[in-house]
Amino acid sequence: MQNKQLRILHLEDLPTDAELVDRQLKKGNINYTSLVVSNRADYIKGLNEFEPDIILSDHSLPSFDSGDALRILKASGKNIPFVLVTATISEEYAVEVMREGANDYVLKDRLQRLPNAVLNAMEKWHIERERQKYLDEVVSNEALLKEAEHLAGFGSWQTDLMKGSSKWSNESYRILGLQPGEIEPSFENFLSHIHPEDRDFMMKTLEDAIQNKVSGHVTFRVIDKNGVVKYMRSEIVAERNEKNQTVRVTGINQDVTDIKRAERELQENVNQLKSAGERQNAILNTLPANIALLDERGNIVSVNEAWKKFATKNGSTMPNFGIGYNYIEVSKNAGGVDEVDGLRIAEGIQSVIGKKIDQFTMEYPCHAPAERRWFRVTVNPLSESANKGVVVMHINITERMLSQLEKDKITDDLIQRNRDLEQFAYIVSHNLRAPVANILGITEMMNTFSLTVSEEDEMKSELIVSVKKLDGVIKDLNHILQVKREVNEKREVVYLADILDDIKLSIRSLMTKEKVEIRSNFNRATNMVSLKSYVYSIFYNLIVNSIKYKQLDRPPVIRVESFVRNGKMVLEFEDNGIGIDLAKKGDQVFGLYKRFHLHQEGKGMGLYMVKTQVETLGGKISIESEVNKETKFTIEFEQ
Repeated sequence: MQNKQLRILHLEDLPTDAELVDRQLKKGNINYTSLVVSNRADYIKGLNEFEPDIILSDHSLPSFDSGDALRILKASGKNIPFVLVTATISEEYAVEVMREGANDYVLKDRLQRLPNAVLNAMEKWHIERERQKYLDEVVSNEALLKEAEHLAGFGSWQTDLMKGSSKWSNESYRILGLQPGEIEPSFENFLSHIHPEDRDFMMKTLEDAIQNKVSGHVTFRVIDKNGVVKYMRSEIVAERNEKNQTVRVTGINQDVTDIKRAERELQENVNQLKSAGERQNAILNTLPANIALLDERGNIVSVNEAWKKFATKNGSTMPNFGIGYNYIEVSKNAGGVDEVDGLRIAEGIQSVIGKKIDQFTMEYPCHAPAERRWFRVTVNPLSESANKGVVVMHINITERMLSQLEKDKITDDLIQRNRDLEQFAYIVSHNLRAPVANILGITEMMNTFSLTVSEEDEMKSELIVSVKKLDGVIKDLNHILQVKREVNEKREVVYLADILDDIKLSIRSLMTKEKVEIRSNFNRATNMVSLKSYVYSIFYNLIVNSIKYKQLDRPPVIRVESFVRNGKMVLEFEDNGIGIDLAKKGDQVFGLYKRFHLHQEGKGMGLYMVKTQVETLGGKISIESEVNKETKFTIEFEQ
């Protein structure tokens, strides 16, 4: 109080008395500032504007006294210490003033007591204010505790074992369906509301808390006044005295009925979800397709048994069959799948997840070293309402694809046979009929007409020429038929470099004469399983053809290369010869007896035989060529 500057409102009409009070306060080392007023109006204004910490008041003023001043203070609602400073006053009046609310009174002839009276009044006021503040907080906290108990659904209770008395909080009553004070709070009344099946258990818990002096918590059922079964969770604390005796037992009971109900519902939902998940897994595991469930980010969250078996069989290195991995990224880097197909699958998954399309489907090859395989992948949203993920199914369509390939092969064979028949019809109608007609004509002339010796010799010569032509055509037909028959011969591993070396040796003089350069690269595919005689014939005809139709002003350069592309064995033959005008003659390149350059001898059977042998081996041949530039033959064989 010494350090704070007090604000003193002094009610006094005599300046001399005001000075005496001022002198005495200073003498008592009171740190203050004062406002002296002498009438009602200034007094009221001082209360409102000066905001005093204490009031010193003379008893009698003109038309105004200390009683009026005290009543005005009480009416204002302000809690300010009030000390009466006056001349002689009766004891009765002094008592009355103190009863009305004055803190003290000091006679003017004893002003030396004034500093202490001021300090005591301020100290008492301070103590009273703190006490009131504490009481307000207690009341507030008690109300808050009651509200908290009500909101949280818990009530407290306490039993004094020494006095044999108990008390319950209001919420403890409400939990039992009772109004506060409706029954006497006691152990017996509390236990009477416990569910019969839980009563012994609860009694044992209480006994353990009392006898063993330990705390405990327990969940049990109670039956309230209306017969409703409720669940309560109770925390029990035993209090001991200095002799280590249990003197009080305090407990907090919380109504956890809603929590228990929610737990049951949650468990039921979990059980339902578990059952639904088990049914779903059972359904998925019966399907032969490889199935994976992906979340909205493309991560694998579940796979079926078919997926697991496929992953195990194919030596997958991803732990846990890929669960937890991002399947979009896996598809982009998938092994055994064409890079373009992997990217298309990844884009398809992203499009379905992003709701750009309703479904994605594509078929793709996924060949293993020991077998050829095809799959169809379909991507569908998991649910139309949530659409938070997708289901990916890979269905093995190898049997259908092989069947389709077989049908296509049969169709191609039928088409080829039809072409062969057309070729044979052409041979029969043109190449075979002409010499036969000549033979018949000459024979008839020799039998009909009388010929001179020279005419007869000429006829015989023409007859021999026709017979030789007929024999040549028959030999060609026999050679073609031989090609068709030999396809059933035993196949073997054919090393391409050895084939080329044999051909170089057989045409060594021709290569030397024409200064032929053959550049080969078989590093990427060194061999193939086939008919060695056919491979030799294909190489021989294409190489000799390139030498035969070389540029006149430069030596021939022939490139021969082998490699694997898209699972197929590819052979390329490229030269720098005179080329062919494919725009005009492209459909005749592989025809029988078709020749495009008359400056070289030939029958027009070389390319026909190459095509026949390639197709007989199950392959395809194509040509790229420009006049006076290069010609490239590309042959593809299924592996």
